[in-house]
Parts: sequence; C-alpha cells; structure tokens
Amino acid sequence: MLVIIIAALIGAGVYFALNRQTPAAPAPTPKIPASGPITINGEIACLPKKGSGAQTLECAIGLKGLDGQYYGLKNLSEYDQEYKFSVGGLPVEAAGVFSQEEISAPDGNKYDVTGVIELTSIKEIKEESKKCVIGGCSGQICAAEEIITTCEFKPEYACYNSARCERNKNNQCGWVMTEELKNCLANSVSASKEEQISLREGQRESSFLLEKIYSNSVTGLNFWEYPVATGQGYPVTLGLGEIVSNGCTVTLKLVRIEENAAIFSKQTDFNRPCPICLAKDTLIDMPAGKAAVQSLQKGDMVWTANAAGRRVAAIVLKAAKTPVPATHKVAHIILEDARELFVSPGHPVGDGRTIGELFTGDILDGRKITGITFVSYPEGYTYDILPSGETGFYWANGILIGSTLR
Repeated sequence: MLVIIIAALIGAGVYFALNRQTPAAPAPTPKIPASGPITINGEIACLPKKGSGAQTLECAIGLKGLDGQYYGLKNLSEYDQEYKFSVGGLPVEAAGVFSQEEISAPDGNKYDVTGVIELTSIKEIKEESKKCVIGGCSGQICAAEEIITTCEFKPEYACYNSARCERNKNNQCGWVMTEELKNCLANSVSASKEEQISLREGQRESSFLLEKIYSNSVTGLNFWEYPVATGQGYPVTLGLGEIVSNGCTVTLKLVRIEENAAIFSKQTDFNRPCPICLAKDTLIDMPAGKAAVQSLQKGDMVWTANAAGRRVAAIVLKAAKTPVPATHKVAHIILEDARELFVSPGHPVGDGRTIGELFTGDILDGRKITGITFVSYPEGYTYDILPSGETGFYWANGILIGSTLR
C-alpha cells in the first residue's frame, strides 16, 4: 500500500497542527461502511499515531473528515502529480472504496485511522461552493466559516435574526442589506443606556443597597456581582459625583440629594456583561455520550428538558465563549450525591436563581448542596450553549442548569 510520507522540515514549518478546525463543506459526511464505496468531505491532514506518546515529525498525508475521524489515502499520488493535495488544511471531497485497514509508520507504530480509502477521485472544495455561515455569540456575523466572538449584547444584533446571510456578486459572504435590515439597524438604540433613578433609605438598585442619606453623601452596602457574586454586602460611602458598580455592567453615580431621596445616574453598559458561563472541560450530556462544553458547535445534539421536565434531544442553537480576566473566580458546587460543577456565579440555575444566590443546604437539581467555594479560574474563557426547545436547559456535569444565551 502506498502512503505518501513527507519529511518534515522543522525550520520551514512543514509540520502543522492536527487539531485545527474543520471548514464547512457543502455535503454531510455519511455513515462509515465496514467496506465499500464512500465519499468523505474534510481536509488534508497529517495522520496522528495511536497512543499518548510523542508524535514524530514525519507527516503521512491523509484526510480528516468532518466526523473528526482520520483516513489513509491509499493511492493519492495517482491524483496528485503536482502535490496539490499535500497542503495541510485544504478542504477536499474524497471518493473511493473504503476498507478497515491499518497503516504502519516508519518507526513501526500504527497511525490512528478509521481505515483506508482507495481513491477514485479527489477534488478541492472551492470557496465559492461553500455556504456562508452565521457566527458570533449573538449570531451577528455572516462569514465563510464559523467565527467565535465574545458575548456582548447590542440591540442591533436582533436585526440579523431574520436577515439573509449570502455571498454577494464578488463572492464574499455578508448580510443582504434589504430595506428592512437597513431600517432596523438605523433605528436600533445604543448598547449603553443612561437614566436617573431615585433611592430612599432601605431601597436597592442593582448591587447597591442604600442605608443612610446625609446632606451631601450616602452610605450603604455594595453586593458585588463580579468577579465573585456574593450575598455579603461591603460598606460604601459615596460623596456627590462618586460612583459604585456591580463590577461589570451597571454603574451608579450620586448626582444630588433631594430631601429624603438620593438621585443617581445609572449607566448600563451592555458591552460589559458579567461573565456567567461554565468552566472549560465541563461535560455536557448528549445522546451520543458526553462532550466538553468548549468542543460543542451549533448543530450538535444534546439533551434538554422540555416544559414537562422530560429529557429530550435538542439541537445546539448557539455555542459561545466569554473572555475573563486572570482574576476571575468560579463557584465550585458539590451536591450530596457527589456531582460537582465549576461555574461563574451569575449563571442561571433555571428556576429564577443564579449560582451566586445558592447556599449550602439549598436544593439544586433535586439534591442538597453540601459545599460552595469560590476558586480562581486561570483558563481565560468561560463557555455556554443554548439548546433548542422551550426551556434552554441542559445537563452540565450531570446537573440540570439554564443557559445565559436564552
């Protein structure tokens, strides 16, 4: 069997990463037969070796399918006289006869492949043949491939819910600027809202509880929502012109005192949402098993709970990640049945509460909470998904929770 082996030139950087994202392709990958005719869409890739040992630097050219599986290409040289199909990441459609064969590497180890395809044809998937993809946390981007963004709310993003994502006459992906879309974008309000509010002693707005009003100052308690949401209020004294914040979205500025009321300017910045998502490597329940939350993509199948509380399959409508600073902390929740979860304090539980509002002894997903601690989170991003269905609920590490994307 002929498998093309290309010596890796370390200085030239010929060896490339095996785990890059597979580009979109116009046709789904079929169910793999035991043997026989097959057509696979995917990208050219170096075949990985079995086991957890170090990968040596030779590159056996093969195919990484849209299903994430690797395939040897038995007679690629017959179709690749100019080495066109030796370029890593090249999107292709390969057709031929599949067989469940093993491939040995020069060092005697086996390549980790599903099998081998004896090619009858192979062709590049041209950019113009690929459909445009709607991406971004709020579905606000129309591009040639999936793009992940931070989770920021802007009112104009709602305009794209009914807009068309297509290629233009220059073959570039973009939103079709209909009159309806133009008008919607023109009339959308700013993502930052400012208003005046009046508070009396004992009243609360956002994270700030006003306790005492004086002639030119106020005192109260501030309940931080970020980087750690907590039920403990911290003493604050505000003079005229001074501010207090929940740590992310809302800022209150004391502007004046009127008899027994304090007047604040409330600034709400929707571009600064409090991180309220799951920790990396949280396992999500799926009909096919479990998968880390950061690996899920729009279109994947997961389990959700319907309005009656029954477990049903659902499609992931949105998959998002939110950047967090090095100071970010997450809540470590432990239940009496040993289930546990690492999650940002502002994440919704699904019954109107957030994680930050829970205490030891409270009930979560039918079981008593035996421990809640806040721990440092160095991973850089938190993650969330939105399943289809009435509730948006899903199981994270076996615990039923809500979604921040609903």
